[in-house]
Amino acid sequence: MNITYVTVMHRNFKISLVCFAGVMILSGIVNMLILYWYGNTVVIYVPGPIINLLDRTGLRKVEMNDNEAGEFIENLSDDGRLGLQDEKMKTLNKRNLNVLGLSNGTGKSLLTKISELVPLIEPDICRQHDKVLLAILIFSNPSNIERRKVIRETWLSDIKSSIQYTFVVARKANSDHKKQLQEEIDEHKDIVQFDFIDSYKNLTFKTISSFKWIMTVCPRASYVLKIDDDMWLNKKALTSVLLHGAIKGAIGGNCHRGESPIRDPENKYYISWRSYPYGIYPPFCSGTAYVMDFQVMKAIVNVSKDVPYFPLEDIYVALCMTKLKAKVINLYGFNSVHVRGNPCWLKSDWLVTTHEFLPFELRRIWNTQCYGLNPVRQVEHQFDPQIGGSLHLKRQQLNRLNMEQMFRQNAKMNLRSGGRRFVKNPRLNFN
Repeated sequence: MNITYVTVMHRNFKISLVCFAGVMILSGIVNMLILYWYGNTVVIYVPGPIINLLDRTGLRKVEMNDNEAGEFIENLSDDGRLGLQDEKMKTLNKRNLNVLGLSNGTGKSLLTKISELVPLIEPDICRQHDKVLLAILIFSNPSNIERRKVIRETWLSDIKSSIQYTFVVARKANSDHKKQLQEEIDEHKDIVQFDFIDSYKNLTFKTISSFKWIMTVCPRASYVLKIDDDMWLNKKALTSVLLHGAIKGAIGGNCHRGESPIRDPENKYYISWRSYPYGIYPPFCSGTAYVMDFQVMKAIVNVSKDVPYFPLEDIYVALCMTKLKAKVINLYGFNSVHVRGNPCWLKSDWLVTTHEFLPFELRRIWNTQCYGLNPVRQVEHQFDPQIGGSLHLKRQQLNRLNMEQMFRQNAKMNLRSGGRRFVKNPRLNFN
């Protein structure tokens, strides 16, 4: 049976400030020595009421098996006391850390270590193109084979050489879909795979790793789009935004200001006060889709070495942007919610992205032929040589008004699957 040693510091708040400072300095030195010599040992500060097995003599070593230590550390991690992200990391088992390509006892942050990992598999993109306007990073799960297939057959099917793309995945915790994924990689050669577990908690790692990778394989790109695999993308509308220079030196998308963290532990997007002791997030763009100047992305990668890990990827990027003092721009037409209605609305010049589409919905949008804002079948049925043109023009004007009202409403919504992600601060104006 493997034994994990967990060294616990008991903090007595009644001692004098001088003694307290001395204990802090001493424990810091002890902590560094322990981390240097023993990869499976961690020093944790725990208030007395939490662990009754401690006495008041100071340091004490507690022997636990792997399961007990994992549960103990997981409870502290969930409460924000430890910066351990992946389920396997919470056991502090050296074997599991080595699986991720990490080493114990170094001064580098966990985020830096993971972002330095070399991809398991990487496609050859951009190398044969002198000038690339846009590089697209499509974030996907290894098991989402059908989603990737439909995206290739719809909004990626007419892609031009000035736009290059790749799907970004990591590893599955089990062997499910491993064979199918390898066959897909061999056939399409458009997937980059990183050597860590593909999970929601590792999304920040995945983002910085993909940014760093695209810097090396596509250095001549002007812009980079990060987008999820359940999104509809209108490339024509996006290209228009880029050619007008709207986000030169900035990052843009469905962006928000003055949003407050969720403090409900039952919520998927829960952030404890210990993890983020502020009432308001910095300006950020929804992680469903955002586009950025290539130089801004490079700056984010460089500054990420000095920005502590944060579990919400879009907020982490915002923290980097704040440190860089770079611009965050809310772009008209980017939506982080599901927009229902006429497929021709989704293909219009007013809409760039929408969220939460199933594969069959993407096919329906792509296969619908449009005349203006109306499907062709409706126009042919109602067209009249004498008055049909004016009626159709009036119908287009009404549709345009409906779309503008819809966009104004969606601009104030910050919804994601699983419930509200943010709560509004009543003291702030969100218009």
